[in-house]
Amino acid sequence: MQKRIPNQTFYPTTTAMNNFPPGTRVFFWTSEGEVQYATVRSSDRLPDGTQILNLQLEDWPSKKQSLYRRLV
Repeated sequence: MQKRIPNQTFYPTTTAMNNFPPGTRVFFWTSEGEVQYATVRSSDRLPDGTQILNLQLEDWPSKKQSLYRRLV
């Protein structure tokens, strides 16, 4: 039997696997509609299931970007 922590939601399917392991190449659209390519440096997950990706941008190697991905 799984022990439950009060007031905490479990996401066994999504937290057991990391959809974006470090080194994964990804792309996203900027607010201006341009495509931006990056490499995942690390990822984390908030208690509500939102995944945070820390990215190294390919166009600007010295600039880092964080993206938030909400699983619905």
